[in-house]
Amino acid sequence: MNYKESKDILDKIKKAKKILLSCHKSPDPDSIASNLAMYQVLTGMKKLIDVISPDTVHSAYNFVPYFDKIIKVDITKFDYSDYDLFIALDSSSYDQLVGIKDLKMPNISMVTIDHHSTNEKYGEINLLEVTSSTCEVLYKVFHDWGIKITKNLATTLLTGIYADSVSFQTDKTYSSTFIVSGELVKLGANTKDIILNLFHSNEYKLLKFWGEMLKNMNIDSEYRFVWTAVPYDKFLEFGKPGEAKSLAASVIFRTVKNTDFGIVIVEQRPNVLNMSLRSRTNFDVSKIAQEFGGSGHKASAGAWFDFENFDEAVEKVLVTARKYAKEYIEESSNKKEL
Repeated sequence: MNYKESKDILDKIKKAKKILLSCHKSPDPDSIASNLAMYQVLTGMKKLIDVISPDTVHSAYNFVPYFDKIIKVDITKFDYSDYDLFIALDSSSYDQLVGIKDLKMPNISMVTIDHHSTNEKYGEINLLEVTSSTCEVLYKVFHDWGIKITKNLATTLLTGIYADSVSFQTDKTYSSTFIVSGELVKLGANTKDIILNLFHSNEYKLLKFWGEMLKNMNIDSEYRFVWTAVPYDKFLEFGKPGEAKSLAASVIFRTVKNTDFGIVIVEQRPNVLNMSLRSRTNFDVSKIAQEFGGSGHKASAGAWFDFENFDEAVEKVLVTARKYAKEYIEESSNKKEL
């Protein structure tokens, strides 16, 4: 048994008549894949399942099996009365799940399964393991339940693992990640589709938008980080490429020599700032994210918050980043002296 919570979660599922699953706001591949993996398993148990999303799910991920089962909804008007269990996957807080701060939680039994160290444990049962991805956690849950992994399920799970570990590059990529991934490949996961669609199929407008990000990239040599900030009118001009921010943070802004981390800031909705942070050393970017109500890991984190003035909001992020960068530089210097 991998997790003591597995049996309790399965007991709740067996008693439930209709179950709700939901991607988190601005759903990334791990959010999409973990929900669709759970969908496949629960429908195999003959359960009635709905999978919703508070935001549009990018069509780039339509290669994931059962992608068409995700329904975009207005979360502020959604009726939960038809469900008796809500399983929240890959969401460290209810705010992150629904995409709206301080939205009242529904009066429904809730289970959370997650891999973020910042998880607020807002469910009746909370299964948390800090590792590469929620999909890795789910593989172990399904093993506890005695689930047979089909080729479709293997592809779905490996999609989340490969994407959230950024091709096995994050500091939460442990030996277990490689073991689980190897098993999924043996079970028939379509690695060609996963690699092609996740990292070798960028849209032309996305790449042009990255050019805009790079044009506006700045380096803070004193505090050893790079950053860029793009307002909504530019985001709109380039077709609002949904994954541009997080992909750029992982692929570009975490790679700059002589820096500890990178920040990508995009006004993805009018007066809503969305940022992705990536570390390239031992710097903990989640500390910055948490200052703005965000979450994540030491090496990868994100946050979003409302603002009135774009330049002032960006400066607020930079002041916070410099505060933690200064602490990190001083701490690292003291360790060297010892």
